[in-house]
Amino acid sequence: MPGKQRTTLLCALHDLLGNRTALQDLEDKLLHVLDSGIWGKMEGPGNTILSNLQDSSDSPVNGYITGFLYLLEALAALSDNQHDLLAQSLEKKILSQQLKLVKSILETNFNQFHSTFILPPEILSLIDEELNLSLELVEDCGLQLQRTEQMLILDPEGKNPLCALYGALSCLLSLSED
Repeated sequence: MPGKQRTTLLCALHDLLGNRTALQDLEDKLLHVLDSGIWGKMEGPGNTILSNLQDSSDSPVNGYITGFLYLLEALAALSDNQHDLLAQSLEKKILSQQLKLVKSILETNFNQFHSTFILPPEILSLIDEELNLSLELVEDCGLQLQRTEQMLILDPEGKNPLCALYGALSCLLSLSED
């Protein structure tokens, strides 16, 4: 997808973060497009996203729609607070570090029950505000942070939201990269 189109999609999506109704309406519209091939219209940022996912001949670009649906489903699994944190992360351009954090947690702990995880150096090198933002994002998945030891304790119940966060971060980072 061309860079300008990705940037437009990302800006419109940023405006929708935190508005669950609008995100659900967009998901419903995109599912309708896949089923019927009929685009329709929406109000506000949702319409911007629809028009950017549509090619010049008004036929769906199924790969883009499917990818965007994946992102919307991942976002639906996250809390409102995480939506706010993701919006801030987009502005601070720290998605890459956050994705590395989530990936490293999942890679080392996915098949274990109640495990601990030491924070990677690239996360600890973030400035305080960015570090706190990143840690709060993963803590909302059910992880507990022991700040004195810079360790996270992963509860098995936190794996599903953590996987959703990984998917959302991956898609958002893909949209934000040049």
